[in-house]
Parts: sequence; C-alpha cells; structure tokens
Amino acid sequence: MKTMKEMFVTYSNVSLRKIAIDLNVNYNMLLKASKKPIPNQIYDPNEMNFDEVEKYLNSKLGDEDGIFNYQSGIDWERLHEETVRTKKKKVFIENDLITLRGNADVYKVFWMSCTHIFLIPYKIENMENAKPRLFSIETFDHQTPKMWNEGVEIDLEDLGEKI
Repeated sequence: MKTMKEMFVTYSNVSLRKIAIDLNVNYNMLLKASKKPIPNQIYDPNEMNFDEVEKYLNSKLGDEDGIFNYQSGIDWERLHEETVRTKKKKVFIENDLITLRGNADVYKVFWMSCTHIFLIPYKIENMENAKPRLFSIETFDHQTPKMWNEGVEIDLEDLGEKI
C-alpha cells in the first residue's frame, strides 16, 4: 500500500484543492492540516504534512473504524488528468474601444507594450476627464476593462470622429 506522499509524487498534477473539491471537504481545513509542523523536523512551510492530511480525511470521511482509504476513495487518475481552469485575461490590441469599471467613458487603445498600456479618450461623458491615461498592465487589469461594443450598437456617425 502506497503512502499518501507516494501517491502525490506518482500523481504530481493532483492538488489539495482538487481533492477537497472531489471529496466535498473544506479546502481551508485541509490546507491548514497540511501546513502543521512535522514532528521531530525543522518547520518548512513548503513541506506538506501528509500524516495530518490523512488524519483530517479520516475524521471527515472515515468509516465506522475512523479510517478513510485514500487510495480507493480518491480517483487519483481522474484528478491527475483534470486541468484547473484559470481566468483568461482579455487581450487588447491597438485601436480597440474599451470601457473601465465604474466609468461610462470610452477609451481607445493607442499603444500597448508587455508592461504598459496607453489610452486616449474616444467618447467622454464629462470633458474634464478627457485626458490620456497610462496604466501598468497590472493596474489596467484591476480596472476590469471591457470591449465597448459588447452588446452595444455603435453609431459612428452619431459620435463623430473624436480622434
């Protein structure tokens, strides 16, 4: 019988989060158990305490003897093959029309590098805000940018050419 550590080594794509979701247990408690110090070892925050993880799973999912068989109770093959979906960032290119979170103004992407983006006003509600804006990419992503024409009819004749 393989230990839990050997199972994690064999199935390197399996994470505590995947196990928590699959077994319907609290991920934070599972993570907390995994970060407990290992007896008679110097504490290493990157080292996982597999004994405590087993103990937590036994307490939550154990049978009448308090034992949870993690080898048959967890579908290691399926979890290893699953990929975790991450939120994709929208890619903007020059001349895209965008809006920013909490702002009805429309900006045109004038220039973009791998670290910064420069926006110029296109359709501005309040002309006091009609200033070009320069953002780092991290700050720009925080502004929740959206394409302006998503679900909105653009009447360019009505707008006139601003730039």
